[in-house]
Amino acid sequence: MRVLERTGVGRDSWLMIVEVQGKVLLLGLSPAGIQQITELEDYVRPEEGGEGDKSFLDMLTKQMEDRQGVFHRQKNDRGK
Repeated sequence: MRVLERTGVGRDSWLMIVEVQGKVLLLGLSPAGIQQITELEDYVRPEEGGEGDKSFLDMLTKQMEDRQGVFHRQKNDRGK
């Protein structure tokens, strides 16, 4: 396991991007434990550079927007 990036989101809580067995995961850590939030399939490590280079915040924002879009599409599909 390798920690690629991390950021604090509260007094005792963090979001971390880690690499485990070739997969890049977004994890939430708190005193209650560790929770896998999602797999980041298109994550580009900062040291790789190039056009695809994204900061932790950029990557998190994109993932949240993507998930919101999926949620809204599913909700709209149910209404039909």
